[in-house]
Amino acid sequence: MISSINPLQSSPVSELSQNALSPASATDNKPDVDFAKLMSSMATSTVSALRESEASAIGVLNGQVSAQDAITKIMEAERKLQQAVAVRDKIISTYTELTRMQI
Repeated sequence: MISSINPLQSSPVSELSQNALSPASATDNKPDVDFAKLMSSMATSTVSALRESEASAIGVLNGQVSAQDAITKIMEAERKLQQAVAVRDKIISTYTELTRMQI
């Protein structure tokens, strides 16, 4: 059962929007997330998923891992790899568009 409903003025969303509209945030040019760290984290995650899926496939051959677990890890690794390729393609596409711009 709902015990109470918080008013909209005290919600985190309204605080975020108020902070975004403040003059200090407009002059602060520091990004919240470092793009290089984000890309590095994604690449590391993808590589580790690929290694785990390879190890589980070998485990199936040795009889140490169930086929269902191996297939789950392989599908997860495939999804992460497709995501990384899609991000790479988008970055290349954006770079190509930027090089076409006239200065």
